[in-house]
Amino acid sequence: MNRALTAFLIALLLSVAHAAVPVRTIFPTQVAPGGLLEITIPPQQDMVCRSSGTPLRVWIGSRPYAPACALLDGDWALTFRLPKPQPERSPPVPDLRLPQEGLQDVVVLPSSQHLTVSNGTTERKLAILPPGAGVLAIRNGKKMGLLPSSEPINLSRLFAPGIRGRNHSAAMSDQLRRLERGLRGIDLKPVYQPSAVKVLPGGSLCEDTVIQGVQLPAEVRADLGILIEQAYGDSIIVAPDTAKQPPGGQDGQMLRRAGGTNDLAWKSIGLTSVMTSQRVSSVTVSIIDTFDGQTDAFAHQTQLDGQPYTMRGHGALIDQLIRTVAPTAPLFTYTPACDAKGTCHIVRIIEGLCQAAAEARSQGQVIVNLSFATPYDHPLLKRAVGEALQAGVAVVTAYGNSDRCALRPSSLLDYCNAYPADWTTTMDTKGYRGRLYAVGASEQGNATPQSFQRGEPRWTRESGRATVTQYQMSVATQPTLLAPGFFWLTPPHGATQQAPAPAAYWGTSFSAPLVTGALVRWVQAGKSGWPKPAQLKCNDARLDLRRFTDSCT
Repeated sequence: MNRALTAFLIALLLSVAHAAVPVRTIFPTQVAPGGLLEITIPPQQDMVCRSSGTPLRVWIGSRPYAPACALLDGDWALTFRLPKPQPERSPPVPDLRLPQEGLQDVVVLPSSQHLTVSNGTTERKLAILPPGAGVLAIRNGKKMGLLPSSEPINLSRLFAPGIRGRNHSAAMSDQLRRLERGLRGIDLKPVYQPSAVKVLPGGSLCEDTVIQGVQLPAEVRADLGILIEQAYGDSIIVAPDTAKQPPGGQDGQMLRRAGGTNDLAWKSIGLTSVMTSQRVSSVTVSIIDTFDGQTDAFAHQTQLDGQPYTMRGHGALIDQLIRTVAPTAPLFTYTPACDAKGTCHIVRIIEGLCQAAAEARSQGQVIVNLSFATPYDHPLLKRAVGEALQAGVAVVTAYGNSDRCALRPSSLLDYCNAYPADWTTTMDTKGYRGRLYAVGASEQGNATPQSFQRGEPRWTRESGRATVTQYQMSVATQPTLLAPGFFWLTPPHGATQQAPAPAAYWGTSFSAPLVTGALVRWVQAGKSGWPKPAQLKCNDARLDLRRFTDSCT
C-alpha cells in the first residue's frame, strides 16, 4: 500500500473517530443555570446506556458535562443539570463551570475525545439563560392567549392541558411534575399597561400590549426553560431583569494617561471647541440607563493599573460625553432603567423606548442611547427596539466589551452575543425610518493601545512577557463603527459635596454616546434622515466629525 493511500486511510479513520454524535432533539431549547436538560441521540454501537452514566460527554461551547442515559422510544435520552452559579463576588469572577450565556453549540462526543474547532458546529441550538431571571407573559390586542383578562394568572395553569410535546425520559417527566407543583400559588401580576390610545397597524407592543410578570422563587427558578417550553408561542418569556450593563467590567490594564486629559480622544474624532449650528431642527436625546437626570448610584468594582478601583456612575457620564460632543444642548429625557448594580429592567427599558417612539411620531427627531447589552435574544426588547425604529428613532447601542465573554483557553468554541447590538444586521433590512447603530471601542484615543471589543482577545505584558487574559470568541456581528473608549470624566456627586477629581472610565458604554452626540450635530446641521455609517467616518472604521464638513484629509 503506498504512503499516500495509507495517509488517507489514517486521516479517514481519525475523522470518523472524532465525528460528533448526531443530536435529534434538545429539551428545553432554553435552559437556566441549575436547570435539567434532556438530549436525545441515536443508539450508539459499542456503548452501554445506563442511568449511572455513559461513555459520552455533552459539550456546550467549551464546557463538557457527564450525562445519565435512559432508553426512550428507540433513542437514547441523555439528561444532566447545568451547574448552579457561584455566589456573587466582588470583583466578579467568571464561573468557569457554566457555559457562556446566550446561544451556544451542543455537541455530543465520546468521553475520550475533546471538542475542537473541527468537530464543533456553527449552528447555535441552545440558549443559556441568565441566572435568577423571572418570567413575563404578554397579551396583545384581542389575542388573549394565556391572559383572558388583566387579572393575575396562576402559572400552574399552564399544565392544565397536560404536558406538551413528545414523551420524555423518567427524569424529565418527574421534573415536569415537580415544576407543576412548585408553581401552585405563584401568580403573574400586571407590570406594564400602555397608556397610549393610537394603535399601529397589526398591533403594537407600546400601545396595545399588557405585560404580566413575577420573579420566580429559588426552588423553581432553575427550570425556567422548561416553563417557557410548556407555554405556547412566546406568551411566557424571560424577564424582568435580563439586561446587564457593559460598564468596562474588564480590568483596565496599563491605561496610564498623563495629566488625565481626553485630548487624544477628541483629536481622533475631529472634535473642535467651537460648534457652529443653525439649529434648523430640534432633537431629543433619550438616555435609558442608571441616571434620572440628577442622581446616579451605579458603582462597579474593578481594577485599574493592577489596583482595586471603583467606577462610580454610568448614565451620568454618558450624559457628560453627549453634551461634550454636542455642546449646543438638545432636549434630554432620562429613563433610570438600571439599578446601582448594573441590572437593567426589561420593562423599564420598554417604557423608555416606547416613550421615544411616541415623541418621534409627535414631535420630530429622537435619538436613544442604550449603553447596555444582554446575551439573551429577548423578544420583547427586540419588538420595542423595532417599534422605535419604525417610528423614526435613531437607536445607538454599545457593542459590548470582551469581558462579556467567559475566560476560557478554548473559548473559540464558545459564542458571545450582545443585544441590541447584534440586531443591527437584521434590522437594517427592514426599511425602518430610524436606524440602529452598534458602537465599538477603538484604540485611537489611547496612548497605550487597549482592546475593549467583544470577542477580541486581550493580553497584558509584564517583564517583557505577554500573557493572554481573554481569548478570541465567535461573535454574530461587527460594530457599525468605532469610537474612542477611554476617558477621564467627573464622577457624579451629591449637591453638598465638592466636585471630585476626574476619574477613569472605559468600554463601549462610553463609546456609544460619542455617536449619539454626532447624531445631534447631524440634526442640528439641518441634514435630513439618519446617516449611514459611512457618512460618520472619513477613511477608516472610526467616527470622525470632519466628515460632516467634508474636510477629511
